[in-house]
Amino acid sequence: MHQRPATSTAPAVPRTMPGTQMTALLETQDAVALSPQERHRMFVRYGASWWIASGDVYCEITVPDQIVKLDRWRRRLTEGALWG
Repeated sequence: MHQRPATSTAPAVPRTMPGTQMTALLETQDAVALSPQERHRMFVRYGASWWIASGDVYCEITVPDQIVKLDRWRRRLTEGALWG
Protein backbone atom coordinates (compact mmCIF):
# COMPACT_ATOMS: atom_id res chain seq x y z
CA MET A 1 0.00 0.00 0.00
CA HIS A 2 1.42 3.35 -1.06
CA GLN A 3 0.92 6.44 1.00
CA ARG A 4 0.61 9.85 -0.56
CA PRO A 5 3.34 12.27 0.45
CA ALA A 6 2.22 14.88 2.93
CA THR A 7 1.51 18.27 1.42
CA SER A 8 2.61 21.37 3.17
CA THR A 9 0.03 24.01 4.00
CA ALA A 10 2.65 26.39 5.37
CA PRO A 11 2.78 29.77 3.61
CA ALA A 12 5.63 30.45 1.23
CA VAL A 13 8.69 31.99 2.82
CA PRO A 14 8.90 35.65 1.79
CA ARG A 15 11.86 36.76 -0.25
CA THR A 16 14.24 39.34 1.14
CA MET A 17 16.31 42.05 -0.49
CA PRO A 18 19.19 44.14 0.89
CA GLY A 19 18.21 47.71 1.69
CA THR A 20 20.94 49.03 -0.60
CA GLN A 21 19.39 47.19 -3.54
CA MET A 22 15.91 48.55 -2.79
CA THR A 23 17.34 52.06 -2.42
CA ALA A 24 18.89 51.75 -5.87
CA LEU A 25 15.53 50.58 -7.29
CA LEU A 26 13.80 53.57 -5.68
CA GLU A 27 16.39 55.97 -7.09
CA THR A 28 15.87 54.63 -10.64
CA GLN A 29 12.08 54.65 -10.09
CA ASP A 30 11.89 50.91 -10.72
CA ALA A 31 10.24 50.72 -7.28
CA VAL A 32 7.87 53.18 -5.62
CA ALA A 33 7.34 54.00 -1.96
CA LEU A 34 3.85 53.87 -0.48
CA SER A 35 4.02 57.65 -0.17
CA PRO A 36 6.67 60.37 -0.37
CA GLN A 37 6.12 60.98 3.36
CA GLU A 38 9.03 59.59 5.36
CA ARG A 39 6.82 57.59 7.72
CA HIS A 40 5.38 55.61 4.79
CA ARG A 41 8.66 54.92 3.02
CA MET A 42 9.09 51.64 4.87
CA PHE A 43 6.55 50.12 2.41
CA VAL A 44 7.75 49.80 -1.19
CA ARG A 45 6.03 48.44 -4.29
CA TYR A 46 8.45 46.57 -6.54
CA GLY A 47 7.15 44.47 -9.40
CA ALA A 48 3.93 42.73 -8.38
CA SER A 49 4.81 42.75 -4.67
CA TRP A 50 4.88 45.07 -1.71
CA TRP A 51 7.94 44.99 0.52
CA ILE A 52 8.49 46.21 4.09
CA ALA A 53 11.72 47.48 5.57
CA SER A 54 13.09 45.54 8.52
CA GLY A 55 16.42 46.96 9.58
CA ASP A 56 18.79 46.83 6.60
CA VAL A 57 16.61 44.35 4.69
CA TYR A 58 13.30 44.49 2.85
CA CYS A 59 10.93 41.53 3.21
CA GLU A 60 8.32 40.67 0.62
CA ILE A 61 4.71 40.85 1.80
CA THR A 62 2.97 37.66 0.65
CA VAL A 63 -0.50 37.93 2.24
CA PRO A 64 -2.99 38.78 -0.55
CA ASP A 65 -5.29 40.79 1.76
CA GLN A 66 -2.37 42.97 2.86
CA ILE A 67 -1.31 43.56 -0.74
CA VAL A 68 -4.83 44.76 -1.61
CA LYS A 69 -4.87 46.98 1.48
CA LEU A 70 -1.50 48.55 0.58
CA ASP A 71 -2.63 49.18 -3.01
CA ARG A 72 -5.72 50.96 -1.66
CA TRP A 73 -3.60 52.91 0.83
CA ARG A 74 -1.25 54.06 -1.92
CA ARG A 75 -4.16 55.36 -4.00
CA ARG A 76 -5.54 57.22 -0.98
CA LEU A 77 -2.19 58.78 -0.15
CA THR A 78 -1.46 59.85 -3.71
CA GLU A 79 -4.94 60.53 -5.16
CA GLY A 80 -6.94 61.51 -2.07
CA ALA A 81 -9.88 59.82 -0.39
CA LEU A 82 -11.60 56.99 -2.23
CA TRP A 83 -15.32 56.71 -1.75
CA GLY A 84 -15.98 53.51 -3.59
